[in-house]
Amino acid sequence: MLRDERRKLTIRVPDVLSLYCDGKLSCEHVLFPGDINGFHFKHSLEDNPDGWTIIFSHGNSTDIGYSWISYCYLARRLKVDLIAYDYPGYGLNGGKPSESNTYNTIRAVYDFAVSSMGISPSNIILYGQSIGSGPAVDLYTKVPVGGLILHSAIASGLRVYKSYERPRRTPWFDLYRNVEKLSDYFTEATPGRSATPPPIFIIHGSDDEEVPFDHGLLLAEAVAGDGNSGRPGALYPPWWVKGGTHNDIETR
Repeated sequence: MLRDERRKLTIRVPDVLSLYCDGKLSCEHVLFPGDINGFHFKHSLEDNPDGWTIIFSHGNSTDIGYSWISYCYLARRLKVDLIAYDYPGYGLNGGKPSESNTYNTIRAVYDFAVSSMGISPSNIILYGQSIGSGPAVDLYTKVPVGGLILHSAIASGLRVYKSYERPRRTPWFDLYRNVEKLSDYFTEATPGRSATPPPIFIIHGSDDEEVPFDHGLLLAEAVAGDGNSGRPGALYPPWWVKGGTHNDIETR
């Protein structure tokens, strides 16, 4: 009889890895197109009635596994859903890290979020931390979104190692030319740009030694301009964190 009962037992393997940060926030592993690994932190409709979703682009020397607790905390505190993903060559992803690969990856994540997850573009907030600001800024200038958060962001790759005087142009071989892209986006007749571009919120620590505070100021200036009436008012009042460094703003 016991042998017959054992034959009835089955082991069910879930289609996705499903975890719970707490009783109200769930987390699923998502494999985005191109074998890109990611997490989707999701609230119930009751706890996130407006449907806001952050697409989080992390910094260098980390991955989504290492940052899992931080994502859980951020989603829970802000009461938003959150999609985190790794770049090629990071975490469990194959491929090689490169500037162009980060652009292609965030675009694939965005397209999947809109087409397969049913998330409205106007409810998507791009969040770029440190070098993750590169893909976040690039996507902001190309697709409709609800907003952009730049956390300890770089003005450009070379500016991390060398200061460049204004104008904002830097050598052609510079990487992640965020300050130029934003300046061009708000000063030129960018095709498809809304008359009221989505807001941009900049966060930077005054004592950041990895990406100096000047980067945040340059990015804010690129968005706000000189105050002329012709520049769209997209800059949300920045949060300049007194005493903040590159990796401790969340604790202040």
